[in-house]
Amino acid sequence: MASEVEVLNVAAQWVAYRRLTCDRDKIGPAITAPDVLPGIYELAKKHGVQAGPPYARYLRWGETDCDLQCGVPLTGPVPPEGNIVVDYYTSCRLAMLTFVGPYSELGKAHDTVIEFIKANGYSFGGPCWEVYDGPGNPDGTATTHVCYAIEP
Repeated sequence: MASEVEVLNVAAQWVAYRRLTCDRDKIGPAITAPDVLPGIYELAKKHGVQAGPPYARYLRWGETDCDLQCGVPLTGPVPPEGNIVVDYYTSCRLAMLTFVGPYSELGKAHDTVIEFIKANGYSFGGPCWEVYDGPGNPDGTATTHVCYAIEP
């Protein structure tokens, strides 16, 4: 899997997100709650901007719970609403692995990217995040892009 890690330059972009704290085994239900991802997509639609695939950016990974930003990239800014924050992420360089498999095995993908970063002399440049290519397949597999900001 390490040979599949890519180093990419990501352009700056607008995002809308909600900040959450939830149990690690409840991330899926937390981010799909009506006032989280559906609410963010509705805000984008209301203001006529396109929203990209959802992501979860992990700010803290605790023993049993985590703090995260759950959001979507936007094609332009919109006014924040309620608990939805609108922000502008600057460009960055990242190490990314596209993982196809069950969410329960994402830890292996994260370990692979972390090992790649260390083995290639990079430093961590901020929180990691996952970008989701849809809700997954009936067989339990999903495509997830595991991303870590890096610095030379």
